Amino acid sequence: MRPRLLSLLVILLWLSACGSKLNEETFDRIKNGMPKEEVIAILGQPTETSALQLGGLSGTSAVWEDDTTRITIQFINDKVQVKQFTRSENSPTD
Repeated sequence: MRPRLLSLLVILLWLSACGSKLNEETFDRIKNGMPKEEVIAILGQPTETSALQLGGLSGTSAVWEDDTTRITIQFINDKVQVKQFTRSENSPTD
């Protein structure tokens, strides 16, 4: 097997073992005032977003969701203002 192909397989196996980024540990890393870019670096791209602009303020609501977990973050001028973590009752704890 070629070294390049072997390296790719190892990386794919490692990524599949990482599991979801949507857990309480990653949620706790998100702090008020944190820039939106840092949040995306931690959680990845949101599954849904909505935006509103009023005068000099811009507001964005972003949601990261999988089968059991939902993280919602409200940004004002691309800074975290409010965050919420929700896990369904049937999900296992981390």
